[in-house]
Amino acid sequence: MSMKEIQQPQHQRRRGIGRKVGLVVILMQMVSVFFAVAMCVTMFRSLTTGILEERCVNGTDMLSYLLSQSQGGVEMDSLLDQLKDRMGCEFTIFEGDTRAYTTVVQNGKRATGTKLSSDLSSMILQQGKSFVGEATILNEEYLASYVPTRDENGKINGLLFAGISVAEANRQTFNTIVASSVVSLGIIIVCSLIMAAYLKKTVSSPLAEITQVARRLVAGNLGLSTGEEVNINVRSQDEIGELAVSFNRMADAIARNVQELEAAARRQEDFTGSFVHELKTPLTSIIGYADMLRSRDLGEDMRFKAASYIFSEGKRLESLSLSLMNLLVVGRSKAEARTVNMRKLCAEAARISQPAMKAKGLALTVRAEEGAVRGDGALLQTLLQNLLDNARKATASGGRVVLTGRSRENGYQVTVADQGRGIPDRELNKITEPFYMVDKSRSRAEGGAGLGLALCKEIAELHQGHLRFESQEGKGTIVTVMLGGVADA
Repeated sequence: MSMKEIQQPQHQRRRGIGRKVGLVVILMQMVSVFFAVAMCVTMFRSLTTGILEERCVNGTDMLSYLLSQSQGGVEMDSLLDQLKDRMGCEFTIFEGDTRAYTTVVQNGKRATGTKLSSDLSSMILQQGKSFVGEATILNEEYLASYVPTRDENGKINGLLFAGISVAEANRQTFNTIVASSVVSLGIIIVCSLIMAAYLKKTVSSPLAEITQVARRLVAGNLGLSTGEEVNINVRSQDEIGELAVSFNRMADAIARNVQELEAAARRQEDFTGSFVHELKTPLTSIIGYADMLRSRDLGEDMRFKAASYIFSEGKRLESLSLSLMNLLVVGRSKAEARTVNMRKLCAEAARISQPAMKAKGLALTVRAEEGAVRGDGALLQTLLQNLLDNARKATASGGRVVLTGRSRENGYQVTVADQGRGIPDRELNKITEPFYMVDKSRSRAEGGAGLGLALCKEIAELHQGHLRFESQEGKGTIVTVMLGGVADA
C-alpha cells in the first residue's frame, strides 16, 4: 500500500467527522428551534388574540369616556381618526343599527349609513349585551368589541364599536414570527460558529495534529536524524488529551526502540567487522609462513621460526575462539544461585595471577573483607582473572596492582587498581565493546583479543551488577565491580 493510499482515507475520515459533528449540532438546533417556534406561535397567537381583544375593549371604553366628556360641537370623524391613530383600532358610532360615524372604509369611502348585522343587532340593541370576539363587518373578519349606548332615559339608542381586522392581526402575528425566526436563525448561526470554533479547538485541531504525527510515523520520520522531537502539543483534561499523552508515550517508545535497534545493528556490524579483522591477521601470517615452508627449501633455523609463527598465531586463534565462546555462553546463560565467599574468591584469583605478576616484576596486594553474594563462582572467578590480567598487561615492570573487596549493604564491591598506562577519557565508554582495544598492536602482542572486558561486563550484569572505570593517562586505572544479590557467607 502506497503512502498516498494510506493518507487519503485518513483525510476523508477526518473531514467526515467534522461535517458529521457540525451537521448533527445544526440539525439538533434547528429541530429544537422548530419545536420551540411552533409552540411559541401557538401560544403567541392565543396571547395576541387576547391582547388585541383587550385593546378593542379599551377602545370602546375610551370612546365612551370621550363622548361623555364632550360638550357638543365636536367633529366626530376627526375624533375617531385621532383615536384610531392612538390605539390602532377601527371605531364606529352607531345610531340605532346604522353607522353614523366610522373609520371603516368601504370602496374608498367611510362606510357610514351601512347596517349592523342582524345577529349583533339582536344581541346588543335588543338584549342590551356587550360583545367581544370575532365578527364579520362588511364581509371582513374583525376582532371586535361592541358596547350599547343609552339615552337620558336609559333606553338603548345605539352602540359603540372598536375593532381590529383579523387580517391585520394575522399580519402582526406573522411579522412577530418572522422577527423571532430571524432572531432564532441568528442565534443558531452564532451558536454554530461558537460550537464550530470550540470543536475545532478541542477536537478537530488535536485530531489533525495527531493524524499529522501518525503520518510522520507511518513514513518512518521519527526525527532521529535531525534531532527533532516527535510530540503532540495537546493539553486537555479529556479523552483527546489522554489520547495525545498516550500517543506521545508511544512515539517516544518507538523512537527509543528504533534507537536501540540501530545501536544494536551498529554493534553487530562493528562486532562482525572486528571479528573478521581479528581472524584475518593471524590467518594471513599462518598462510604466509605455511606457503614458505611448502614452496621453499629453508634452513633449520628458518623452518623453526616459521613453525613458531604458525604455532603462536594458531594459539591466538584458539584463544580468540575460546573467548568468543565464553562471551556467547555467558550472554545466554543464567547465574547459578549459589553462595560465593568473596574473600576466598579474591584470594584464589590473586593466587592464580601471582606467578604471571611475579614474572613481570609486579607487586600484587589483596585486601578483601568478609562477604558473600549469590551467583556462579566460576564466572565470578573468570571476571576477577580478566581484570587482574588486564591490570598486569597495562602495568610496567616494578609497578603495583591492588585487589580490594568490600562488603556493601546491597552487595559486594570489588576494585582492581593498577599503575599502568591509563585510558583516554574518550575511550572509556567503548572499552567494554567486543574486540575494542585501546592499543591494538600492544594488545595483540600480549595475546589479547579485545573480548575480556566485554566478558566481564556480561558476567557483572548476570549478577545484577555493573562495571565502573576511572582512569588517568600515565597514572593508572581503577575498575570497580558492584555485584548484587547479597548473601550470608
